Amino acid sequence: MFDIVDFTLVAGSAQQVVSLDDAKLHLRVDGNVEDDYIEALVGSCVDYAQKYTGLELLQSTWTCNAREWNTFRMFKTPVQSVQSIKYFDKDNNEQTLASTEYYVTIENGCTKIEFKESVYGIELYEKPNAIVISLTAGFSGVGLIPKSIIAGIKLMLGHLYENRQAVVTGTIATELPLGVKNLFDINSIKPVL
Repeated sequence: MFDIVDFTLVAGSAQQVVSLDDAKLHLRVDGNVEDDYIEALVGSCVDYAQKYTGLELLQSTWTCNAREWNTFRMFKTPVQSVQSIKYFDKDNNEQTLASTEYYVTIENGCTKIEFKESVYGIELYEKPNAIVISLTAGFSGVGLIPKSIIAGIKLMLGHLYENRQAVVTGTIATELPLGVKNLFDINSIKPVL
């Protein structure tokens, strides 16, 4: 089994996990002087949530590469579909593998692609991206994202907005019980390796 963890974004979503208006409402901000700053903070919070949970929050198209045939486990979830699996044959000609030649399953929160035995006989050109997998991953709408993740993003957003420096002096800082990490943990994909 081969774990794929490196993905290239082909097309992102036009949707926003937390809209600017929703963020400003949460922060109790009127006016538009800080809109760019708030949008940057929301982006940072969403990035953190995705990396921490292992979930792709909005539906996007991705590619990933492999050097040889194997059973692939991909840490990009939830996968909506595998569009194609292309490969470079021994003569370096691009070919598309028929969708009947592989199975896509979900195991322990990870997407797994297994190939029929006949695929292992296909000789590949020797290069790191001999196999290119195109897939769509992420929730198909903002309303399908777990509410605890949205709450965690907003909690983190509030913290970053109120604390604009890396170090705060003269106070005793304490992490809130049932804070950001707890909200994200209940939806995190913890792969069994």
